[in-house]
Amino acid sequence: MPEYIELTADQVVEKYADTVYRLAYAKTLSRHDADDVFQEVFLRYVRKAPSFESEEHRKAWLIRVTLNCAKNALTHPSRTELSIEDTELPTDGGYDGLDEAEAVRTAMGSLPEKYRDALYLFYCEELSVAEVAKALGTTQGNVKVRLNRGREMLKGLLEKGA
Repeated sequence: MPEYIELTADQVVEKYADTVYRLAYAKTLSRHDADDVFQEVFLRYVRKAPSFESEEHRKAWLIRVTLNCAKNALTHPSRTELSIEDTELPTDGGYDGLDEAEAVRTAMGSLPEKYRDALYLFYCEELSVAEVAKALGTTQGNVKVRLNRGREMLKGLLEKGA
């Protein structure tokens, strides 16, 4: 196992900025909200100054806090109601004219949260099933079920939109 090295707050931000921002954006579908979540996550990190057993533990903590902050951002009373149709995505349910990556992002945005989170962490952040389970606070078996169901739903949405 690699030796654990304590990092400064600046080093943590530099190392995990992309991960936190991408996850925040994937959850909120809004650059403004993702910016707010990003800021809140690292403010909490600095304020709480948590200690970690390993770098994986630090990463899991940041992911969990990002998910919680994004959920709070989505339910905050000051947030106007945002539906998938309000984003820069097609409103006709089809993916004509979109490149493949944009079609997948569009379809992912319409998945239920528990499947979207599992798929995002597994494929985009390249976490193992065990790491996804820890980040989502569930079992590895549950993560495997969410990944399978999420892939099936995603496949159905993409075939329907093609």
